[in-house]
Amino acid sequence: MKNKHFLYLFLLFVLGTAFTLTDDEPMKKFYDRFQGYLRERPTEKVFLHTDKPYYAAGDTLWLKAYLVDGIVHQADSISRPLYIRLTDEDGKLIEKKIIRLENGYGFGNFALTDSLAEGNYQITAFTNWMRNQPEEYFFRKNFSVFSPSITKKKEEVEAPVLADLQFFPEGGYWIQGIRAKVGFKATDQNGKGINIQGGIYEAGSNEPTLQFKTETLGMGSVFMIPKAGKKYVAKVEIDGKSKSFELPETRSEGVTMTIGNLLPDNIKIQLANNFSADRLATETYYLVAHIRGIVRFINQVPATLDKTFYIPRSKIQEAGVLTFTLFDKNFNPVAERLAFNNIDKQTLKVSITADKAEYSPRELVKLDVSVTDAQDKPVSGSFSMAATSGNQILDANLFTDNILSSFLLTSDLRGTIEQPAIYFDKSNDNAALQLDNLMLTQGWRRFAWKDLASTETSQNGFERGLNIKGRLQGAKKLSAKSNVSLILEGSGGNSFLNTGVNPEGEFMVQNVDFEGTARLGLKGIDGKAPGTAQLLLQGLSVVTPRLTKIPFMPYQLSRAELNNFLTKAATKSQVNDALNANLEKKEQNKSKKEEKSDKNKTDVRRAVYGTPDFTLEVTETMVNGIASIPELIRGRLPGVVVGSSGDILIRGVGSLNGSNEPLKMIDGIPADWGGLNLNDVEAIDLLKGASTSLFGSRGANGVLNLLTKRTKQITNDGDEGKNGYIKGFAVVKEFYVPRYTTPKRANALPDFRSTIYWNPYITVGESGKTSLSFYNSDEKTTIKVNLQGMNPKGGIGVGAVQYLVK
Repeated sequence: MKNKHFLYLFLLFVLGTAFTLTDDEPMKKFYDRFQGYLRERPTEKVFLHTDKPYYAAGDTLWLKAYLVDGIVHQADSISRPLYIRLTDEDGKLIEKKIIRLENGYGFGNFALTDSLAEGNYQITAFTNWMRNQPEEYFFRKNFSVFSPSITKKKEEVEAPVLADLQFFPEGGYWIQGIRAKVGFKATDQNGKGINIQGGIYEAGSNEPTLQFKTETLGMGSVFMIPKAGKKYVAKVEIDGKSKSFELPETRSEGVTMTIGNLLPDNIKIQLANNFSADRLATETYYLVAHIRGIVRFINQVPATLDKTFYIPRSKIQEAGVLTFTLFDKNFNPVAERLAFNNIDKQTLKVSITADKAEYSPRELVKLDVSVTDAQDKPVSGSFSMAATSGNQILDANLFTDNILSSFLLTSDLRGTIEQPAIYFDKSNDNAALQLDNLMLTQGWRRFAWKDLASTETSQNGFERGLNIKGRLQGAKKLSAKSNVSLILEGSGGNSFLNTGVNPEGEFMVQNVDFEGTARLGLKGIDGKAPGTAQLLLQGLSVVTPRLTKIPFMPYQLSRAELNNFLTKAATKSQVNDALNANLEKKEQNKSKKEEKSDKNKTDVRRAVYGTPDFTLEVTETMVNGIASIPELIRGRLPGVVVGSSGDILIRGVGSLNGSNEPLKMIDGIPADWGGLNLNDVEAIDLLKGASTSLFGSRGANGVLNLLTKRTKQITNDGDEGKNGYIKGFAVVKEFYVPRYTTPKRANALPDFRSTIYWNPYITVGESGKTSLSFYNSDEKTTIKVNLQGMNPKGGIGVGAVQYLVK
């Protein structure tokens, strides 16, 4: 009767009735603990869309970053700094950048210099919050760089050799006497899947129990009943030689769980065991199914553990890696299986239509983009697009990670997934079976049940800006309540920072926001001049991740295949030099115009009031021997009286007998003057007339605005942290798009760019539609257009179109 009761609850749930946790106290406690863990430890995921899968030395790698929460995949607007590192195959750092994220989106690029060695490289991207989990969660993208300058190179075509063959019993354990599904994966010396066939034998036997062969990317599966007391080996014949691999040890008793995930409307679950009736009478088991922590099934199962159930797919609205776990009465996992749930429910439908099927070189191309959800309703979203030459970028069979495969698959599994996008290719009729084999052989997932018992707290917080660490050397009389005043000098102007400093002189300034290279200077300590104290910077507060040893899996394209790409790249480098010179000239002209314009417009430090009543220009001679700002002002500003104690009054706007000090400002911002270095003062503005009304009651007693010396442009990158220099958010560069509005001149430079168009700023409004246009290059080829992105609710989409240039 008891078993029937629980089976009744089980069937009620799968037929559409919500499960009731209060009927079982252990189950309720487990559910609450699981959900509490997820609330306390939210996760983030990041994906980088790049314009190409491989590059030539001298190219620019363009990227757009997408940051989402780890459960429902909505754009994450909490973290702003995204740390990106470019390393070579040996883990040597080539370049690092910090991308500023706004509402989950960021933009950037890496200049792959002409001197960059040919080889394989990796980009790693992560936020500070992501450092609370293992580095396997960081986004990693592998790509190859080829050198156009290498005209002859011996082809190093290494024939694939079977290096490893592993077997994975479904559910985790191979139980004697129970028919079970066993997945297997064969890999070569580079970690890539390799197709083989062979037989499974009882140890010591020459007759195979069964034959097996791989299906796709070295993976496959077989059904088999292991016998008691027997061991098994797999034998494979390669080049006339036999290789043997041991299968996992069998267990004398236990539970098996088989998942049938190929049915269109339901997921089939089969439980089997070889326990004695006495043991079953004392055991209690629970089945939990969740997708990225979203529990979609949890209930007690019949004690017989020998049933077949069906869960309707309509009860699981999320797409991605679905985890089925069977627990004992103490909620220790005894069997587990991964499955992949249908992607259609969360996939945006992206349509790209060209206005013509064929174009001429340098002709204007117009594309219409339409985005809808699964119900064909228009949706808004943020997207990025790359258009590349089909003759140069041979990506038809690469199936590199895209935003769909990344967020729904690879970000929730450990290690390198070979050709992840192949599972999401609409033309792949075997995708469901291939995904099921992948789930059988990829037994590690983002969440481990043992973590529920962990009492560790998150050590790294969400960052809204940059955190700068430093130390004062030679500072005296520091206490636990001491404060340090700093000035950050950057190309965008000066910023004043104040923060606490401990008795050892250590400090950290949080949530700083600046681009490019700036210099941090010491202004004062506890409101006084810094004296002989020196500022030692430690740079930005973020650790260097270790390199995860995973196969880089190069694309293994021969130089013959890449001949067109490398030839065009060599020509393109000359064109790029000319284009860059043209762009540099435009930037110089722009700077001159801005500089000329600056002379005719109000200084930003005086933006509130414009022209002051009087300005005192401060020289080095004036500050020589002067110890304070009031002493500097005394006798130099008309109508300003400085008392013996340093108090300041302005005649005509306040009473000499009252406490009527003027409003004090630094660069147009109300601020205290304590600790300001006199050598940093450029001028002092006095306002005592009608212009003080702009400040309301604060300016009733007049205004004194100190203007500090500005750094026009910081050009000394140097070593970060030395001489006060520090790098902030990466400056966003613009992809150059030529405009061919006039007929081609006879002496015009050839245009053979492999990336014809890159646009990371595509915004689709509520209509679900937008239009784009760009010009073709000189190359007669097929242009491949790829668009990726997402909408605010977590919908993910990929679209593509091709057109011909003749």
